[in-house]
Amino acid sequence: MVDPSRVWKSKTLPSLPTVAVRLLEIAASPEVDFKEVVKLVGSDAAIAAKILRASNSSYFGVRAEVTSIDQAVALLGTSTVASLALSFSLAQNAMAKGPLAERFREYWRKSIVQACAAEIIGNEIAKGLGAENFVTGLLIDIGHLAMLKTVPEEFAAVLDRVEEERRDLVEVERQLLGFDHVEVSAKLLENWSLPASIVEAARLQAAEPDALAALPDTPESRLCRAAAVASTTGDYFCSVNNGPSLDRLRHLCRAFAEMDEARLHVFVEQVRERVEQAGDLFNVDMSEIGSPADLMSAASEHLAMLAVQAQAASVEAEVRGMAAEMKRRDLEQQNRELRQQSVRDVLTRLYNRGFFEESLDREVERCRRTAQPFAVLFSDIDHFKNVNDTHGHQFGDQVLTAVAGAFEETVRKSDVVARYGGEEFVVLLPSPTEKGVLRLAERLRERVESLEFQHEGVDVPVTVSIGAAWAVPGHDEEDDIAEQVVALADEAMYEAKRNGRNQVSMRGLVSEFERQVLRMSVTSRFSRWLVTKGHFDVPSIAPAILDCQPNDVSMGELAVRYDMLSESSIDRIVAQQGELPGLRFGEVAHRLKLLAVEQVGWLLGQQQESVTDLAALVVEHGLASQHVVDEHRNAYLAQAPLSTQRPAVV
Repeated sequence: MVDPSRVWKSKTLPSLPTVAVRLLEIAASPEVDFKEVVKLVGSDAAIAAKILRASNSSYFGVRAEVTSIDQAVALLGTSTVASLALSFSLAQNAMAKGPLAERFREYWRKSIVQACAAEIIGNEIAKGLGAENFVTGLLIDIGHLAMLKTVPEEFAAVLDRVEEERRDLVEVERQLLGFDHVEVSAKLLENWSLPASIVEAARLQAAEPDALAALPDTPESRLCRAAAVASTTGDYFCSVNNGPSLDRLRHLCRAFAEMDEARLHVFVEQVRERVEQAGDLFNVDMSEIGSPADLMSAASEHLAMLAVQAQAASVEAEVRGMAAEMKRRDLEQQNRELRQQSVRDVLTRLYNRGFFEESLDREVERCRRTAQPFAVLFSDIDHFKNVNDTHGHQFGDQVLTAVAGAFEETVRKSDVVARYGGEEFVVLLPSPTEKGVLRLAERLRERVESLEFQHEGVDVPVTVSIGAAWAVPGHDEEDDIAEQVVALADEAMYEAKRNGRNQVSMRGLVSEFERQVLRMSVTSRFSRWLVTKGHFDVPSIAPAILDCQPNDVSMGELAVRYDMLSESSIDRIVAQQGELPGLRFGEVAHRLKLLAVEQVGWLLGQQQESVTDLAALVVEHGLASQHVVDEHRNAYLAQAPLSTQRPAVV
């Protein structure tokens, strides 16, 4: 638990410039003094320059060039100018450097999403409030920024736990800290003497829909409802817990804006478009935020996972109520414990090297069948021999145990972390992205560096050097890709040591061709096309997608079926494969200039999700008639990279 007074007494607590606060006071006054607004803006050269630049941006779409503060205030209005001044001030607070720089950027991206969402939903829920909607959306999460600045280590641990377990932020904050950022936001806004309506909107942003509906129908209450929608939209766009966020967003928009599913999709599209413009306005890269289709797909997948977990929990509860099953579970538990004893390292309780190598072999075979990547992290505690020699082996064992615990707390549940031997630790990552490998390795390095050790009153710094390697297994089952990747990660680790230790180095066996094909195999699927074209939304088509299993049809057979290749071309490719062991059919075909990279990616996507099978399942689930599905399938195939297109050379 954390003492909340650490937040309020901290000298790093965010503050607002006097100019921004005074502008908000003037804008809220019934008798706005235009000249005083112009004078105040002009008194702060930095804010004045940014407001002029904003006036001429695509965000406001002013046709004629704005060259003076007088023009800017006249065209945009005092409320908008005041909200811009406040926004630019907060942007400066949120642009921090150092180990938590990405966390500050995540906060600012989410704040921009909330501001844009509040501005748009305000037209439905809180009409007449103008720029106050934007300001409210921007400010309601200010407690998040305050906690990053005042209790960074503790709050970073909260955010890591939220990502790892895909849980609600407020729930984890209360569990680990004893208070949450919603409370901090309301108190901080109140201390800044901002309007009571904005303070109340921040306080109620996470309230239950029924509690919000029970509020009296006043402008202040409507602002609270708009803020709740904006906060939930921010979670939907930016949180790993976006499945439940989508459910809440549907409920709020239906209750307070009478939005059906189609209008909700329009709202999300509008927010995404507005976010791009706002990002340009504040010089913030918003490319990390996915497209509406990607967001909906991720949210639906999360909801499906939660439903499966809930069903599993229900079944398990029934089993626990049966005496006979209790005895069976006891026996199973004993077997699991015996198994754990054989695969766990005695000191650290991590998996041992034997279990890691078994897991690695299984993962390689899975990736070989599905053409998916895997990665290995190889780490070594820096100067560990000196630690043992100077402070004794008992202290060294404490260091090993603590580092092992740090690794186990940081990796994903699907990852396998093991003690490889001595002071060496390894991690197996199934189906990662290149960026994800680097990010996890860096988080592990930072986590170990943050550990505190003392021996006889003397601080003992402990760090690790980490090597990372990732690959896509080739077609040849006789290759030693598992050993190669481990050796490559080991080499990368020694490179990190040579470069000064306490750092990450990465190697890869994934070609640019493989990167493109993996990406295209996902983006070119029939289900993605149906959603992108607006024929279905992800929740409605999800049952058919879940029932659509990967097929065993070879890429060559698919290429002939779709008239991409002739039988003679297949023979050429197979013959060439004999001379190029390890290369997959698609890469050999591309090298012979018989298939374009787009065609290889499309065929790989068909292996994972057949257009014929999915079309049949859409009809079987009653989602559309056979005639409609046939039209969609024909349109999809008409734009597919079939034989009429010349292969492109990478």
